[in-house]
Amino acid sequence: MTPKKTANGLLAIGASWVLLSTATLGQGADITIGEGIFPESIASTASGDLLIGSFAKGTVYRVPAGATAAEPWITGIGPIITGVFAHGDTVYVCSNGEFGSNEAALKTFDLATAKETGSYDFPDGGFCSDTAVAPDGTVYVSHLNFVPDGAGRLLRLADGSLEVVLSDKAIAGIDGIAFLGDRLIANNLLTGELLSVDLNAQPATYKALALSSPMAGPDGMRTTEDGSALLIVEQYGNRLVSVSVDGDAATVTEVAAGLSGPAGVTQIGNTAFVVEAAFAAMQAGTDPGVFTVRQIPLK
Repeated sequence: MTPKKTANGLLAIGASWVLLSTATLGQGADITIGEGIFPESIASTASGDLLIGSFAKGTVYRVPAGATAAEPWITGIGPIITGVFAHGDTVYVCSNGEFGSNEAALKTFDLATAKETGSYDFPDGGFCSDTAVAPDGTVYVSHLNFVPDGAGRLLRLADGSLEVVLSDKAIAGIDGIAFLGDRLIANNLLTGELLSVDLNAQPATYKALALSSPMAGPDGMRTTEDGSALLIVEQYGNRLVSVSVDGDAATVTEVAAGLSGPAGVTQIGNTAFVVEAAFAAMQAGTDPGVFTVRQIPLK
């Protein structure tokens, strides 16, 4: 059983810099992940390692700094791994059961040893999509809802469990989340919206930002290393964009096109690293070949 994400619904069957031109895609040594991985998320550590979550293998892969091939690092979870995020000495992993099982947990691992340090089930089940850590250390996680007419949710890790801080059917497509300063930004895979979330309200509230141009299927999202903007991959638009936010306005700048169903992005220095999920091939039952990490130079 494989997922199909569409712009009109979800169906289960069973800034201070710009990128170089699109022609620079693929520059740098190829980083091989492997076959049958269907990578959905990518994160980077302070030491320059890459961590990649597999939608199909129940595994988080690691690429040591400077290496050109990924190696299994955390195994035996999932089997669907989505959001992977490294913060300090902790790696946060969205671990989901078989597609449609409604089994979701946020798991934490020690960055140095890869040993599991915590597991937090979603209240009433769900689908764990992405994680972000606030400046004060509070951990938030998004629930992308695959259930027809279901609500998307934002949850917070507090006192050893996850609690719901926002729930709304209008944000069923909530996916990537990231902080710009102390402001939480979420994207909506289905509507293409960027949402500014007010975490001080009880329950939390949100408003859609006014985009300078549309986005198609915003998915993986990370704050740039200098904290000035967001890097976002568009799964349906097949591109990487940067987004700067000023008040309720968001300026979208295309920085790389010609990708193939990108699902995750991270930045190390002057390079953006992008993974392509190839969900279309998964849905069609075709072989997408060997998965690699795209390296896109920044300037």
